[in-house]
Amino acid sequence: MELYKFINENRVEKFKGDFIVVNERIRTNPTEADIRGIGYKDLVEDDIPTYDEEKQYLEAYYSDGDVITKKYRVVDIPDEVPEYELPTE
Repeated sequence: MELYKFINENRVEKFKGDFIVVNERIRTNPTEADIRGIGYKDLVEDDIPTYDEEKQYLEAYYSDGDVITKKYRVVDIPDEVPEYELPTE
């Protein structure tokens, strides 16, 4: 059983351990229902979209719902990479 908690679009937290804290009490060897009760959910992954590897890249993100879904968005690689000048002393 692998359950995850949605933190934000860029981060999920996998449940690991053998206890949870509920109402300021430690519950050892929690059941799956106990873990789900504190907000952990299944994680499913969408299919990876097709994209042009030379002109685009994939950016992974998460969305929350009945389950947490790992999705991908296709992002264009900029034609020009901005140049940064080193500060002079």
